[in-house]
Amino acid sequence: MLNVRAQEINLVHARLNALANLRLPRFGPYLKRLCLRQNQISKLEPEVFRELVELEELDLYDNKLKSVGDALDNCSKMT
Repeated sequence: MLNVRAQEINLVHARLNALANLRLPRFGPYLKRLCLRQNQISKLEPEVFRELVELEELDLYDNKLKSVGDALDNCSKMT
């Protein structure tokens, strides 16, 4: 069982192309670091990140993103 109070999630090289099925908003009050390196993510959906208000670090290195748009607007603690 996954701890819904996780502060860090590491999904390096997980062959992800979308994030909606991960149900990341459930980690909103706790998640501080999210590593999504070396996947196939081409778009960030704002609804996925809306509840991640404690997120400080997001690693999207080596994905297919061209822009993050307004998906991270609610992540005011990101450095």
